[in-house]
Amino acid sequence: NNNAEHNTLSAVYGNSNEFTVGAAINWKSKEFEGGATAEFSNYSDCKKSSLPFGHKPLGYPPFKLDMYGTYNFMERFYAEFSIGYRSKCESYWGYDILATQDQPASYTTSYMKSYLNLSINLKYAINRNFSLFANGENLLNAQIQHLPNYLEKGINFTAGLLVKF
Repeated sequence: NNNAEHNTLSAVYGNSNEFTVGAAINWKSKEFEGGATAEFSNYSDCKKSSLPFGHKPLGYPPFKLDMYGTYNFMERFYAEFSIGYRSKCESYWGYDILATQDQPASYTTSYMKSYLNLSINLKYAINRNFSLFANGENLLNAQIQHLPNYLEKGINFTAGLLVKF
């Protein structure tokens, strides 16, 4: 049994059709800007693909929803939020490495979980050249994955000083 086979990443190319339908709405005033987008994707003709058993492409969620809002108080203080939702999607296929000529390999599908990502960003403009900022990311401590087995950080914060020249 060679463990090196388990620690490899292979590129698999396939052919399928993607049909996506979406909607977006945005609103802007002097002090507030906000919007939302939603997208639903469906994959077809996957059976003609070279992907195992005609699977859908990996890592593409069938449903995505993004919302944001920014409040601007006298062009000095900014408060922004964003929310992103991704539905569950296929992440990779595993196969039986103990397959023999009499017992062919069987594939299993693994999934990346759906998640909701909430971020809040604050900024205070001291003057034209200096601003203070504070950001909070993944405030719901979601298990965010864009690639299988590579999780993003949990709740995290950053703060600092922006300098413009």
